[in-house]
Amino acid sequence: MENTRVNKNNYNKHLLVNIMITMFVTISCLVVKFSPLSMQFDTKIKLLGWIGNVILFWGIFVFKKIVGTHINQYSLYFLSYYIFSFGQILLFSFGFEYKEFNLLRIYPEESIILYCVFFCIGTCFLLLGALTAVRKDLKINSNVYTNDENRTLRRSVKIVAWILLLISAPAYLMMLIDNLIISIKYGYSAIYELSRVSSSNSLSNIISSFEMWFIPSLYLLLMEYKQNKVVKNILLLIIVFVICASFFGGGRSTAIAIIVSSVFLMHVEIQKFNKKDKLKIILFGILLLMIIPVVKMYRGVDSKSIDSFFKVLSASMGSNFIVDTIGELGGSMQPWLLVYNLIPGNYSFRLGQSYLAALLAVIPSLLLGGHSFTKYANLSDWLKMAANMDYGPGFSVNAEAYYNFGWLGCVFLFFIGWMYYKFLSNNMLKGKILRYKNVFSAITLYLFVTTARNSVYLTIRKELYVIGLPILLIILVNNTLKKNTYSS
Repeated sequence: MENTRVNKNNYNKHLLVNIMITMFVTISCLVVKFSPLSMQFDTKIKLLGWIGNVILFWGIFVFKKIVGTHINQYSLYFLSYYIFSFGQILLFSFGFEYKEFNLLRIYPEESIILYCVFFCIGTCFLLLGALTAVRKDLKINSNVYTNDENRTLRRSVKIVAWILLLISAPAYLMMLIDNLIISIKYGYSAIYELSRVSSSNSLSNIISSFEMWFIPSLYLLLMEYKQNKVVKNILLLIIVFVICASFFGGGRSTAIAIIVSSVFLMHVEIQKFNKKDKLKIILFGILLLMIIPVVKMYRGVDSKSIDSFFKVLSASMGSNFIVDTIGELGGSMQPWLLVYNLIPGNYSFRLGQSYLAALLAVIPSLLLGGHSFTKYANLSDWLKMAANMDYGPGFSVNAEAYYNFGWLGCVFLFFIGWMYYKFLSNNMLKGKILRYKNVFSAITLYLFVTTARNSVYLTIRKELYVIGLPILLIILVNNTLKKNTYSS
């Protein structure tokens, strides 16, 4: 196995530059916020928007320097985090406005400015934590595993992956096809009505929980069968089918998460992309940004058909697809604005309660006598109740940091950045299992993008069950196979 540590001096330089950028951003944000000069609201937002854009460019630049390619798990997650948290401000800095749900014109101007300040300073600390987490990142050459011991490990991975696929496929595909049929017949909103009914059925919840292993098992198998063209192509066709069915049924977040994570996995493990491939990916990304608003409009249509799809497509031709997509995704800054309005006026700061509850929520309630910590960790449900809303507003990393620590949450994002990027790097893996570092990074990226519009508890819970449990099973099976081999 070939391990190459990134040059330590370069890491120290990156950390130093990040600290300097954090100081510059903090001072710049405070100057814009408290400047005695008379500045219009729009001018302040554009200035703060470009401060945020500088942070985006720095994040993408530094992760490319660390890994050596733009297609890496660190940049892909950071870009999704940025668009979700700052998308509408990004558009405004370039002279565009999202008209359908423009938070800049809905919420008080002072609140918008304060959010920009919190985001810019907090994201600098998040990046600082991220750089600390990945400073020992290992570049793995996984094609040199040829001895018997490594073949035993590969057999173990295949056994665990096939078992997880067989367990998860019925639940996942039934859910996917049912949602697709319901969406086609009655519209996307009917899926939520059905989920409220089924959520009260404990047996249904247990069965549906199996679905979490479907995509991870496909990724593990894709890694193991990358030299087998037939099996590899079948697995890729299944992934494409899931993406298309998710889009057609209105489930855009899942489809985007699969696309982003599978592109990363293909590049680092299956077939490294050349410049022509990267250009195709960029063009595909632009096409995807154009399709998402159409999917949003189409998912609300009853009795879907090819004809109705083209009618929706025709009706939306006059709009700016890219602006609409980034603007809608950027609506995830709303939870912070809602929380800022509620705390500390109506509720006190929770001083880390949700983070502790997120850790304890991974323990099955059956082992706790029926008690569950989820109600303290699921902040989307809390916000819906506290703000008296008739729809789920979701949540965000920034909103949770403020919910717990107020403005000190900016600094606390250092620890969130460290934790998230520690999971994304998987450099805590030891021994032969390190061969699968990139696969588990792809799975983590998939989980993080799907949970990006919620509180931390979903991320921690899924990381444990979807990453930790399969690794434990692989180790157990591998040890059993080795014992049997030696005893025979």
